[in-house]
Order: sequence, then C-alpha cells, then structure tokens
Amino acid sequence: MLRIYQSQRFLYASFFLLTLGFCANTLAAGECKADLSVPLKNEYNEHDFLAACREGNVEAVTFFVSQDGFDVNEQFISGASGSPIHSLYLPAQNGYAEVVQILVNAGAEVDQAWGGATPLFIAAQNSHAKVVQILLNAGANPLITWRWLLCFTKSPLSAAEENRPWSRKINPAEYDRYTTIIHALKQATRKFKVCKSVTIHHSTAETERTPLLSEHSRLRLQPVSKS
Repeated sequence: MLRIYQSQRFLYASFFLLTLGFCANTLAAGECKADLSVPLKNEYNEHDFLAACREGNVEAVTFFVSQDGFDVNEQFISGASGSPIHSLYLPAQNGYAEVVQILVNAGAEVDQAWGGATPLFIAAQNSHAKVVQILLNAGANPLITWRWLLCFTKSPLSAAEENRPWSRKINPAEYDRYTTIIHALKQATRKFKVCKSVTIHHSTAETERTPLLSEHSRLRLQPVSKS
C-alpha cells in the first residue's frame, strides 16, 4: 500500500511539473490560458496578453505580468494593424488607467513609440486624464513629439490643446478633462526643460574644464640641477 501511495504521489508531482513547464514554454504564444472570471474576446485573434491590454482585462493582464520570465516590453503583432505594438499603447489609447498602472509597476517602458506616438501622446489626445497622470508620475517625457509628413510635429500638450472644445459650454466634462491634462503637461514640460537645461550646463562646464585638466597633466617638474 505504501509503495502504491508513493507511486501515485510521484505521478502527480511529475504531471504538475510537466504542466508548469508547458505553460512556461508556451506563454509567449498565448497558449497557456488563465481561468478568468471575465474571458477574453480577442476579436482580432492576437496574443492573449495584447488582447487583455486592448480590452482592459485587469485579471488577465495581472496573470501575464506575474509569470516568471515574461517580458512586459516585448512587442506583439497587433491583430488590428498587422504590425508590432507595445502593450502599453493600447490601454493608454483606450483609457484603462488600472491596466496602465499594472504595466508601469511591472516595468513597462513609458516612452515606447507606435507609429511615432508615445502612450503619453495618445492618452493626452484622447482626454484620458488619469492615464496621463500615471505616465507622468512614471517619468514619461512630455517633450517627445509625434512627427508626420516629415516636417510637422505635435507634442502631447499641443494635441490636448487642439482637441479641447473651444468652449466649456459645448461639453463641460470633456473640457475639464482636457484642462486637467493641459495643466499637468505644462508642469511636466517645465520640469523637463529645467532638468535638460541643467544637464546641458553641467556637460558644458565639464567640457570647459577639460582643456585645463589637459594642460595640467602636461606640466612636469623640472629636474633640480646639481651643482
């Protein structure tokens, strides 16, 4: 009886390890499914992680980022466009603040661009104030611009200013969201410009001191003549 019990225990343990190994090897292909209370629609037939980010499925996104070895910054092929896309872009575009926060906490790079637009740009353009604030708190650079037609550029700030209704009477809620975004972006822009200016000044000062150091390094003590 003891031998039978030990044999069964070994069989169960082996099955568990094989299942765990299978999930680890197939996770990148989206084949290891989580038991979700809200199942994924995945209407574009793309990687489940990308679909979870697109749909704002907090449970599914949490499942993926908690897996050992999962790279939150890996780009997957978008089922909608057919091109690689960074996962942070989709919840930023759709205003899924909780998903954005999960990805940021998991180490997502906040300044990844898709089609030249950063997550901060697309969130500001679409009036997602909470997402904008999360990205700014995570260190997103408001100075990165979106370029089109090779010679025109637009910043997150200018995108928000252009999309805000010209009068609050038209849409008070939307006007207020854009106003909040504009205020946050102006503050962040000033901080980044100050930091950039300090960095340039520091680098220039170091460069100016270099010749002096070089001259000093060429100085040699004259040998004392013996008389």
